[in-house]
Amino acid sequence: MEKNCYSFYADPFNFKGFTNGENIKDLCDRTQAFLKELISKDDGKVYLISTHGCAMRALINYLKEDPSDYWCGRAPYNCSFTIVETKNGTPTITDVDKVFYDKNLIVDYFKKP
Repeated sequence: MEKNCYSFYADPFNFKGFTNGENIKDLCDRTQAFLKELISKDDGKVYLISTHGCAMRALINYLKEDPSDYWCGRAPYNCSFTIVETKNGTPTITDVDKVFYDKNLIVDYFKKP
């Protein structure tokens, strides 16, 4: 595996980013600002956010008990859902990487170093 790709998974917060791309901190800042804006609306609506796995991990990173575990032990499964509920302005993760298909069909491409 290319060294740059290796650090993307092994040490994401020190990953410098791919050419013309964001680093993980910038991605967290951008996606979390978006999530915080939705939460601040406190309008009782349900929102569906569809994005790729790295952006989803960035979006929810500040809500986790251990934000240093960026990948939560693995990259998200294809077509998985992460569910965040907000009560009284406080967001809580209720499900991470939930799939609504046969779990035997999951292919875990994330290989821990």
